Amino acid sequence: MGKRKIFVLAIVGIALIAGIAAAAHASTAKRTLAEKEAIIEKAFHEMKSKKDRVSGYVAEGPDIKITQERFLFYKANLELQNELHPATSSLMTDGEMLDVLIKKELAVLDAIKRGIAVTESEIEEAIRYQRDTLEHATGEDGEFVQDLMKNRIRMTGMSEDQFWTSELIKDEYRKSIYLGKIFTALKSEGQIHDMKGFAKYEDDLLQSQRETLVINLSN
Repeated sequence: MGKRKIFVLAIVGIALIAGIAAAAHASTAKRTLAEKEAIIEKAFHEMKSKKDRVSGYVAEGPDIKITQERFLFYKANLELQNELHPATSSLMTDGEMLDVLIKKELAVLDAIKRGIAVTESEIEEAIRYQRDTLEHATGEDGEFVQDLMKNRIRMTGMSEDQFWTSELIKDEYRKSIYLGKIFTALKSEGQIHDMKGFAKYEDDLLQSQRETLVINLSN
């Protein structure tokens, strides 16, 4: 996958910014920029409040741990995306949302087992590319995405430079690059042909590991 694909994947891992921005763009005729920014401000405030009250893991398995905080953030962002641009169908259930996160983790592990590697220079290049893209975004959509990222960074309590160089962000980009590389490898081997095939590959991974997972969605 190219830089732009990695950019989208990484953003999804961090805060679903790409999907949220697309939803906001689609709802431009319904809401002003100020109204959308007010929705973002409220959503991130609520996220931070909930984030400070959760701990532990929502899913655990061999070499896999997904924190309550990560799941909460993923769920809150999907809800935010839906608020900005209401879907015609209902949101995923908590179980379905968790499955998405688990499948990404399993795909990354599979990539590592296959001998696929991700270098620090690749991670740094991807981060530089996204940061530069965000800083030079223009127009109403650009301003909106920048506001999203400012709120995301503010939630961490870090400065902007600390955020972009943090292990949290490096890990998200590392996983995103692994996903891009495993997709490319599977496609070149003829095991899949498109994203639909990749989705089935992820589904199969999840089914093969389902019994090894301990799930806690009670909190």
